[in-house]
Parts: sequence; C-alpha cells; structure tokens
Amino acid sequence: MNRVHRLDVYFKAIAIVGLLPLCFHISGVFVKLDESSPVRHGAFILINLFCIVGLWKRPRWFIYFFILLTVQQLYSHGARIIRYFEEGRTDWISVALLMVLLTTVLLLFIERWDKSKH
Repeated sequence: MNRVHRLDVYFKAIAIVGLLPLCFHISGVFVKLDESSPVRHGAFILINLFCIVGLWKRPRWFIYFFILLTVQQLYSHGARIIRYFEEGRTDWISVALLMVLLTTVLLLFIERWDKSKH
C-alpha cells in the first residue's frame, strides 16, 4: 500500500470518526449538554458535516478551512485543557481532539506535497 493510499484511508477513517462529534452537537441542539448554546451546537453540526465531506473528498481548498478550524479548536479546547490542568484534572477528549486535528493538518500538507510532485 503506497503513501497516497494510506493517507486516503486515514482521512476517510477520520471522516467516519467525525460522526461522533456530529452526534454530540445534534444532541446539544435539543438537550443542555454543556455551556454551549443550541445555536453554537447548530453551527458545529454544519462544520462537522463540512469536515466529513471535505475529508472524504479533499478538494484542494479544504486544507485552508481545516487549518482555520484547527486554530479555533486549539483556542477553545486548548483553554479547556489549561483550565482542567489548573484544577488538577485532564480533559482527555480535548487532548485527543487536538492531537487528531494537528495530525490531520500535517497529513493534509503531506498529501498536498505528494500531489504537487506528480
């Protein structure tokens, strides 16, 4: 299996995993899950859908959207990680999310580099 195929498998697997936060945000529209408003959950439903399709198809411009999302998530979930750390706790969901997002950005760059060489 070559690297391009392995990247494709990774991105599609992450797109499928993206169904988890999608379900969370759909629930958040109807039930109070956290401090976020139903409108914010609704916005993230659209963002999650956009990411699932984007990771599956990976149009050339998608990397820019994904970088912006990653920066926003670093700010939001990064602040939560720091807050939890100060309380002596660990927010493993935020840690895992940021690891996946940063890895995915790196792999999107690698995929773009590979495609530019051919």
